[in-house]
Amino acid sequence: MSAPPAPAGPVHSASGRGVTLVLPGPISYDGSAYRIFKPYGQLASSLCGHFGSVTVCGHVLTPGHPGFRTDDPLLDPRVRVEPLPTPPSGSGKMLPSLWHHLRSALRVVRRIRRWDVVYAFVPSYQGGVAYTVNHFFFRRPAAVYLANDWEEITPFTFRWRGVRGLLFRPYRFLLTRWEGWMMRTTALGLTAGRALLDKYGGEGRPVYETAPILEMTPSHMVRRGDTCAASPVRLLYVGGLNRRKGVPVLLEALQALRGEGRDLVLDIVGDGPERAALAAQAARAGLAGQVTFHGFVASGAELFGFYRRADIFVLPTYSEGFPRVIYEAMGHSLPVVASAVSGIPFLLRDGHQALLVPPGDPRALAGSLRRVLDDGDLRRSLIREGFALVGPIMARDPAAQFAELFREHLAGAG
Repeated sequence: MSAPPAPAGPVHSASGRGVTLVLPGPISYDGSAYRIFKPYGQLASSLCGHFGSVTVCGHVLTPGHPGFRTDDPLLDPRVRVEPLPTPPSGSGKMLPSLWHHLRSALRVVRRIRRWDVVYAFVPSYQGGVAYTVNHFFFRRPAAVYLANDWEEITPFTFRWRGVRGLLFRPYRFLLTRWEGWMMRTTALGLTAGRALLDKYGGEGRPVYETAPILEMTPSHMVRRGDTCAASPVRLLYVGGLNRRKGVPVLLEALQALRGEGRDLVLDIVGDGPERAALAAQAARAGLAGQVTFHGFVASGAELFGFYRRADIFVLPTYSEGFPRVIYEAMGHSLPVVASAVSGIPFLLRDGHQALLVPPGDPRALAGSLRRVLDDGDLRRSLIREGFALVGPIMARDPAAQFAELFREHLAGAG
């Protein structure tokens, strides 16, 4: 089954400018309707109230392809879709991967002449290509949304080994320079988290920390005074299952705490290429009965239920912009233990809104979890301060913020 053709004609209307979001994540298409990661869908839908038209551009997956989802929400029918080619199933192979990226780049080049305003999400190849092609050839008004640091994540996303592994250094060098060039030349940059803002802001550059792209709002928040009252105590991890997220470190910390006789269980919500290896690690550590892999859960009521049932939220990641799951955890009154990486320590103070640990250190992670378990005053303070911090953040509207910044920096261009 193939995706429908892209719509013809200019992507804007007489009532206002049209904006095209070039997204890093895929869009699922079942032959009649599109489904999309809920926060992206909500952003696109909200932008319809600020722009004459809204388009999303991304890789389209059809039934039978790995990653195709039926549990993502339907895309707002007011939002148009510019489909990019479906990624190859064997994504670890060099030649199919390169051919896929070339086809995607050519599709972007053909489509971009009809776009009005470009909103490129990076790090992603399609977002980078869209911004670069537009900058040199079309000069449409363009903004860059930087969700993470390409330099930090390349060790976890580079897949080629052996002789092909020699390409890693030039690969990382080029992506890092590409990201820096985009943030230096864009007329409007937005970053996820303060660390990226500090890296690329300043010197008069129009770079802003974005309002988080979340489904959760203040109305979803759950106020609790304390957790960890019942046995077993439930630890919760929400995120992808890939090397960058550090879940093996969490399993080692859990093994150590269980060895002390502590009654703990771990819920892992998310999916990814490391799931089988993580399940095997849990089995070897004697944790098969204490660790549950729930798979992907779409953002919304079902996911929020995991936060409400949990006692402690843990994120042992190696790299982030600023993860939305921490906002969600604090909004559900959970004490948070997380890695002190990227944008996390810029927003959260260790010992105040969270306990922060070095990445890749299971002993430090176990020690911080032990403190949360044993020190009720600390735990209640983390819950209280985290909840107070996140409420005003969740009230911010990323669509309204982008529309305001567009009027300030881009409306007169193009």
